[in-house]
Amino acid sequence: MKGILLLITVLYWHSVILSQSIFFSRIYEPPETYWSWGRSVIPTDAGYLAISIGAGYDGGSNRNIILCFTDLEGTPYLWNNIGNPNCHYYPSHGSLHHIEGKGYALTATLEIDSLRIGKLILVDYSGDMRWSKTFSDDITGDTTAIILRTSILANNDDFIIVGSLYGPSGNNGNYFIIRADSSGNQKWQNSFGSSANEELRSIAEMPNGDLVFGGYQVEDNLIRDPVVIRTDSNGNIIWQKVFGGVYTDASPKIAIANDSNILIGFAQGYSEPVIGLSYRVLTFMKLDVFGDTIWCKQSGDTLLGNFVAKMIVLDNGNFVAMGTTQIEPNVYSRAFLYKLTDNGDSLWYKRYLYTTQTITNSIQDFELANDNGFILCGGIFTETPAFAEQMWLLKVDSNGCDTCGTGVGIRPWNISEYLSFGIYPNPSSHSMNIRYPLSETRNSIFIYDMFGRLMDEIIIPSGQDENKVDVSRYRDGIYVAVLRNEEKTLGREMFVVKKK
Repeated sequence: MKGILLLITVLYWHSVILSQSIFFSRIYEPPETYWSWGRSVIPTDAGYLAISIGAGYDGGSNRNIILCFTDLEGTPYLWNNIGNPNCHYYPSHGSLHHIEGKGYALTATLEIDSLRIGKLILVDYSGDMRWSKTFSDDITGDTTAIILRTSILANNDDFIIVGSLYGPSGNNGNYFIIRADSSGNQKWQNSFGSSANEELRSIAEMPNGDLVFGGYQVEDNLIRDPVVIRTDSNGNIIWQKVFGGVYTDASPKIAIANDSNILIGFAQGYSEPVIGLSYRVLTFMKLDVFGDTIWCKQSGDTLLGNFVAKMIVLDNGNFVAMGTTQIEPNVYSRAFLYKLTDNGDSLWYKRYLYTTQTITNSIQDFELANDNGFILCGGIFTETPAFAEQMWLLKVDSNGCDTCGTGVGIRPWNISEYLSFGIYPNPSSHSMNIRYPLSETRNSIFIYDMFGRLMDEIIIPSGQDENKVDVSRYRDGIYVAVLRNEEKTLGREMFVVKKK
């Protein structure tokens, strides 16, 4: 009996390995195009469809949408182009959708002279346009630009499209939402915000049809703060939450957890040598349906340009985040995949670059492939032998590897190696324990609120590895504990105080 069970187990894992045996990392040069940059990708029955923005050899002035159909090994078998010699098309990130029996839909921003308007386009299975819908400003009537950033298909096959709307001055944008039916006909649009510069960049639909949006606001001090907004199915605001601190943070990405709560992922700034360019740490939170924090976790090093571009929730409740990071200024950026449990704990983290000659290795979108691996889409930039920007497709397995059990050009990174201490219970209502590595020197723990204000300084004697902290006097909210010695920061951890 044991032998039969062993044989079944071996055959099962053999089938899993074979089902994910196709891996690739390829760059593309579309016909009659001298540069391109991937924006969105989805699996198809034959392989994959990726869209990119690109420019032709006719002076390079006009931006077009390029469609690339590939087989399962990433080899292109069909190219198509959406463009016009008198305008620019800017395809949205992560906005490619399969419309059963009809083809593929995508959103874009169309620029004609100084005017920008929204487009929703349906192409057939050969990439030829079947219809195109135009969205202009129905709210104020005097907008100069509608910029569409991304879109989703709602449960009833409606399109939900978001971005920003700019008035006559063109200086500050407001949050902008469009809902269209399955034929692309607009049902409604909504714009709201304040005097700040605001934009929506992520959407998720809740089981009851309500919508959750991720975006940012930039006040007069030029600091970008993450914003999460919940509306009903008609775009009426239910609640709005602002996160972040004294430095520029990356815009949050939204996903709905299997328990119907809200997952957000962003990168929080901790230092800012240049305004708008901050060192950030990956930050993940789960909010309940009222926007209150259930848990908040931070992971890994504080790196320049860290940002989360998208998250996907898996059937077992775990989720995978995708984005790009940069180790130091003037050092090439790398794409990453990061898998976490439904409680925000690290499972694995992988970083990717095309070659060591590519300065920029950026991923803009990813999707779950038909073999349960992942297909990633973005772009690379090289200086040698000549300056070049090219679309990049990367196929990895369910563990983030691009050959069985390994990665090409990457070193698997166990984030737990970089976590210097932990906090429990988290969230806490009255007291919490902070655990840290034993040290022969005196260290300190500094506790800050989300506005960067110092709340406490705790001196740690040598030979001590745990400390109990009274947080009963703290207001409900998110705080950061930073472990330092006299020379450097050793680690940081976020925690939540919640007394309700």
